[in-house]
Amino acid sequence: MDLPTKISIIALIVSILTGIFGALGGIPGIRDVFFSKPKMIIDAFMPAIVYDAGNSRDTIYPKFALKGVLKLSNPNKFDINIAEMKLYGRTQYEYKGKPIFYDLDVAGLGEQGGGTIKAYSSAVLKFGFAHFKNDSEPGVMLPPMKGGYSKELGGLLFNIYVPSFNQLFTFNKNRVPGQLVPESQDGRLSFAVSFNNQLIKINPKLITQLVSFSKEEWEDSNKVDSLFFATANLVK
Repeated sequence: MDLPTKISIIALIVSILTGIFGALGGIPGIRDVFFSKPKMIIDAFMPAIVYDAGNSRDTIYPKFALKGVLKLSNPNKFDINIAEMKLYGRTQYEYKGKPIFYDLDVAGLGEQGGGTIKAYSSAVLKFGFAHFKNDSEPGVMLPPMKGGYSKELGGLLFNIYVPSFNQLFTFNKNRVPGQLVPESQDGRLSFAVSFNNQLIKINPKLITQLVSFSKEEWEDSNKVDSLFFATANLVK
């Protein structure tokens, strides 16, 4: 390779690097993009019951879904995207006077794929966790799952990925959900946000009371936002 050709190649490389530096705002821009750890602020989370069409809290054995509304703030100079949550931890249920323990690992997916939160702004996002047909007695577990007897706990222990309503809610004789089980307030059952390849646990103090919506109300963003902000103010 002759000298003019080498000079041309070097000039091309310098030109490409100069263009990249310029697009990223020079050296400070590269430092911001590649060495700044993304941050996220969880403002509040509102768990919600969304009844199927034709069902309500007055229905016997209503069909419903566990969903949630999450408000996040983005203090970064760049946009972030949030698409997943997790519901995990241990709950307990008494059956014929004996304890049954459940280790839950339930995925929560953002509706419409989640959402992008612009730099220096906040957003309210909807998530869905599980649907409950409510056609089986409390204690019935759905596959996939695994379990057995735990000597340490002194009772049966099951790993659950598709929850039944008794593992998550208090309920009345008509199996209408009332509130989340107490474990959601003492840290044994946790909601978390998947962000930057890690789970960010939501402080129980930022989790509101359980609310309910009809299917039509849930699809009305104005109604959801109005109830969310009214309810979230109670946990501040």
